Amino acid sequence: MFLFLSASPASAAATPMVLTIDTSATGCSGLTVTLPLNGTVNATVDWGDGTAPQSVTSPNPTHTYTASGSYTISVSGSVTGFGASNTYIPLCQLTGVTSWGTTSSDAVGL
Repeated sequence: MFLFLSASPASAAATPMVLTIDTSATGCSGLTVTLPLNGTVNATVDWGDGTAPQSVTSPNPTHTYTASGSYTISVSGSVTGFGASNTYIPLCQLTGVTSWGTTSSDAVGL
């Protein structure tokens, strides 16, 4: 299933994209999460585990957690795609989307 959304770049202060993931979700293995950010990426990712936020300028950033559990990830900045791209990256750990935010996303596909 694919969902495509489009949004215009924000002229005011951007609202971050906020996702909830669970590294112990059924059918998932490992503590490494790959966010399917694609297209033009110039963002900051707060992985929600107390580590320093990561500046991201390349698609599909990864992060390895030290403990299994539920985490809230915040993505702020500019991202032109999320989800479906030329390389499918499963995000089986995704358990919720609090906000798609105004991260200048032009295409969102799940």
